[in-house]
Amino acid sequence: MTVSRLRVAKSETREMVDRDAIHPRSRLSEPTDWHMSSATFLVAFIAIAAVLTILALALR
Repeated sequence: MTVSRLRVAKSETREMVDRDAIHPRSRLSEPTDWHMSSATFLVAFIAIAAVLTILALALR
């Protein structure tokens, strides 16, 4: 039996890629789980850094 005759099940990721290739617009209509802007990320990063700094100073 040759390798070309073997039937291998496609992975879930590959099936998603194939589905998106066939119906590219269907993906655009689906809602995303969450959306975060760069400004929101920067504020959150600074807030977390400040909390960690305060904890480091307090536990020192």
